[in-house]
Amino acid sequence: MAQRLVRRLCPHCKVAVDMDAVTAGLLGQPRKLPAQVYRAQGCEQCQHGYSGRLALHELVLVSPPLAEAIHRRASQAQMLEHVRQTTPSLFEHGVHRVCQGQTSVEELLRVAGQE
Repeated sequence: MAQRLVRRLCPHCKVAVDMDAVTAGLLGQPRKLPAQVYRAQGCEQCQHGYSGRLALHELVLVSPPLAEAIHRRASQAQMLEHVRQTTPSLFEHGVHRVCQGQTSVEELLRVAGQE
């Protein structure tokens, strides 16, 4: 299991910005993009636009196809192919958090990059 922490946007001062092509490209063009994402601004309560932290998780469960790949000593690339069929990456989980308005694109890129 892999985990990283991102800063949670302050609910009092986060600012909505329109989704543009550049931002969509940074997020990897997920199927369901919101019309807007949020950015940090800063207020008297948070000072810097963030309040608390969120965990991004990547938990790999051993499915029968993955168990078979492990058993036959498949390459790392082949095993990763099996994993990605059922498990989102840390970055993909972060994209989900961005689309929900919980963190910013900038924070996701800072923490998870394009993994």
